Amino acid sequence: MSVFIPAWKSLVLAGVLLGVAGCTSSVPESEVTGTVTVNEQPVLEGQITFHPATGGGKSASGRIEYGNYQLKVPPGEKLVEIYGQREIPGRYSSELVNGQKVLMREEFVPARYNVKSELKVTIPAASSTQDFHLKPE
Repeated sequence: MSVFIPAWKSLVLAGVLLGVAGCTSSVPESEVTGTVTVNEQPVLEGQITFHPATGGGKSASGRIEYGNYQLKVPPGEKLVEIYGQREIPGRYSSELVNGQKVLMREEFVPARYNVKSELKVTIPAASSTQDFHLKPE
């Protein structure tokens, strides 16, 4: 016994299968590296995030270590947030870690580069370097 499937139903089925296969593709990403300094000093420990400037789409975030970062970012115009933490000499946390006092930490990157950021960059489709030389308040 043979099964007859009208031509239009075959085309619809093929379209659905191709559509599902297309859904597995990911958003293209570019390799972005760079340095981050505040007052010409490297941010030793921090976080950098690239948000779509238009508000929609995928953000990318990575660690800053010894003034350097490397991550994959979808191409396009981005709003950048940069955070950096440092130890406060002579001020210790009330908590002990492995029986040792731990220096307190503070956010030292000015708010105009993070919670109130207006930093914008355009990420190309190819790999790029984006350096940020920030000024203190």
